[in-house]
Amino acid sequence: MATKMMTKTTTKTTTVISPLKPTPAKPTVTTTPTAPTAPLPPISIKKDVSPSAWYYNDVKWIYEQGLMFGLSVDQFGIGVHSTRGSIANVLALHGNIDLTKYPSSLRWFDSSMKWASEYKLFGSDIADGATPLTRESMAVLINNYLKYQGFVLPKASATTKFTDIKNLSAEKQNAIKIANQLGLLSGKSATTMAPKDLVTMEEVAAIVHRVDSLLLPKTIAHN
Repeated sequence: MATKMMTKTTTKTTTVISPLKPTPAKPTVTTTPTAPTAPLPPISIKKDVSPSAWYYNDVKWIYEQGLMFGLSVDQFGIGVHSTRGSIANVLALHGNIDLTKYPSSLRWFDSSMKWASEYKLFGSDIADGATPLTRESMAVLINNYLKYQGFVLPKASATTKFTDIKNLSAEKQNAIKIANQLGLLSGKSATTMAPKDLVTMEEVAAIVHRVDSLLLPKTIAHN
């Protein structure tokens, strides 16, 4: 790009100030995918999404909101385990985060992970974005995301019916209790939460949909 020359005129002479050196081109920066500008195909294009399944309305919602597009044109990824980077990207899109503030020339989710790390959304857990997402990590993440959005969390209950979370850290126990109290995370049975189990793509869709409902009618407008 040519640099405009600056001039300074007096009554006697005209002094020409040498043009500044062109700014070196910046390296190509890879950020997280953004919603396509063209209308999305209907959710029916995803062959693995069943209209009669428990997750259908959640998957349809998150797809139509432009927060998750799936693994390919015709596959959403039902039953596929999500990663920490993937959910960070979903929440960055949900929160309208300006990811140009978190440039990365590496993996597609690294900008979102930088944002999540800056605000400590994963709490004390600093695992890589390519790491599969566990239920306990999801609980911590959604609690911190709600706080980030200004939502006032309830106090964690003193007792719990879930016998398999008692050996977890206080951070994770409280996050699971609160997520359960808010109806965001259900147990695998009446007495088990299965905190180490991995979260699937459709479970992410369901939980984020519930988070969105909690935040309504609040307008998400972070920059």
